[in-house]
Amino acid sequence: MIWLLACVPPLVAPEVVEDPGHDWDLDGQTERQGDCDDASASVGQGFVEVCDGLDNDCDGRVDEDDASDAVVWFQDLDEDGFGFGERAACAVPQGFVGAGGDCDDQDAAIHPDAAEVCDQVDNDCDGEVDGGSADAATFYADADGDGYGDSAVSELACQASEGFVDNAADCDDTSTAAWPGHPEICGDGLDNDCSGTASAVCLDDDLAGAQWIAGTAGGENLGQAVYGPGDRDGDGLPDLLIASPGRDTTDQQSGALELFLGPVADGTVVDDASWTLAGVSKNAEFGTRLAHSSTALWVGAPGHQADIDKDEIGTNVGAAYLVEGTPGATDVSEAAVAWVVGSAQGDRLGSAVALVDGQPAVGVPGAAWSDDEPGVVLIFEETLGELDPDAAATIWGEGQASYTGVALLGADVDGDGLSDMAIGAPGRKTWGSVYVHHAPFSDALASDGVEWEGPEGGDYGSALAAWDAQGDGLVDVVVGAPGTGEIYVGGELLLAESEVGHVLAAAPDVDGDGFDELLVGGDGRAWVVFGGPDPELGPELAWDEGGDLGAALAGLGDLDGDGHADLAIGAPGHGAGEEGVVLLLRGASDWRP
Repeated sequence: MIWLLACVPPLVAPEVVEDPGHDWDLDGQTERQGDCDDASASVGQGFVEVCDGLDNDCDGRVDEDDASDAVVWFQDLDEDGFGFGERAACAVPQGFVGAGGDCDDQDAAIHPDAAEVCDQVDNDCDGEVDGGSADAATFYADADGDGYGDSAVSELACQASEGFVDNAADCDDTSTAAWPGHPEICGDGLDNDCSGTASAVCLDDDLAGAQWIAGTAGGENLGQAVYGPGDRDGDGLPDLLIASPGRDTTDQQSGALELFLGPVADGTVVDDASWTLAGVSKNAEFGTRLAHSSTALWVGAPGHQADIDKDEIGTNVGAAYLVEGTPGATDVSEAAVAWVVGSAQGDRLGSAVALVDGQPAVGVPGAAWSDDEPGVVLIFEETLGELDPDAAATIWGEGQASYTGVALLGADVDGDGLSDMAIGAPGRKTWGSVYVHHAPFSDALASDGVEWEGPEGGDYGSALAAWDAQGDGLVDVVVGAPGTGEIYVGGELLLAESEVGHVLAAAPDVDGDGFDELLVGGDGRAWVVFGGPDPELGPELAWDEGGDLGAALAGLGDLDGDGHADLAIGAPGHGAGEEGVVLLLRGASDWRP
């Protein structure tokens, strides 16, 4: 059989006709009714658009921004991960992020996760500028407005609020009279200078009693040195010697010593002295150094001028004079039974004087020997009120400008019943030294004795005093180191207080506890250190009239018979013309704080 294929009609798939009126996806809507996808129950005319990749509402668009579950995105112009301008979308648009709240979308350092710092900007977008800044400072309430804050009331802030300051130094925020550095006010019960102790010594109150001795002429500088020489007239009351280095009794400002016999009356002036003993050369500084016994005065005049050769008068040659009893003469050249004068300009013999078992000793800190100017100490024998012109012993300093002999002290240091001698050499190397030599004395180097060395830069040995702090009858050597503001006892540090150590003096018991006191001066201030098993620094003796208060200090004994020793403090710069004044302070049991 043969088939003719060309004549056979082609094979065609049968046509399946869908019913547009039939709801194939059972979503309640047919294609004829507007269902644009009758295979999905989530699609239909008027349905709610959602983010699922379908045209749910049959509007010809898929997942448009008004989808019911569209996410809100935030435009992030500064690309810091936080945006500001909002846009809803099913997918994150270009340049948008999911976190909003950026309060400055032009600065990537400003956003809700940024650390707030003190820059007057709301860095963390919390609506508060500089609030809770990481670098905020602590400020303290200053309720009394004195510029010092109360540590108990504080705030953290970039800038102090009104009534707050940047320190917590006030010790009493209820009083404008209490802050660090405020002068102590006598009798107000406040710790005015915030030192930890309210002033127990009312210097102003004592001055109200007019216990002054005042200079009368400009440049006298009365009170450059003060001494308590005991009862020199035998009336049972202690007396007072005062040096006035500018006293012009000879028209040369040679200086003078003034003796005031106790008791001292109100309004006393230098012209009321019982006697005046004057120096004999221009600018001699006569009387600024003194050692005394019950029968003699050993007086230094370190500025004394003298002939050093036939053609030249040397300045600051220095001299020392031995005066016995209470002279009637007014010129030391007439009153002295003996004297010694320096041999070269700048010797400043008499810068320190001491009586050691009756032997006069004198410091010559500018003296030269060998190739240096280390200073020397000369010790003389006294026989029938006269000095052997040749020194019985010479103690030589060592090193350039050691200033050996600028301070001297005669005292029984080792308790053997013999007086020893302490010698200050504040220029020794870079620290200063004190040498202790034991009697009997012979020619020696300063370093042949016991040497105590001070602190670096301390000028250790500038001042010396003998003090029985423990009341055991044994004397300790007190050493000043004004360069570091330190005071040492027996080589051990006693106290450190700015600018102290220029002046030291032992004093009898002022508070009646049985222990002697130590007077300390420097930088226009003075203190009492109370003796006892544990020596205690007392309140500062400050004076609002200045005058270099504390340039000289002395214990006087009981001037007024109340059972307490009294004190004298020199203020040689007091007055418009630096006439000078000496203040007498009455001892009392309430001096100790």
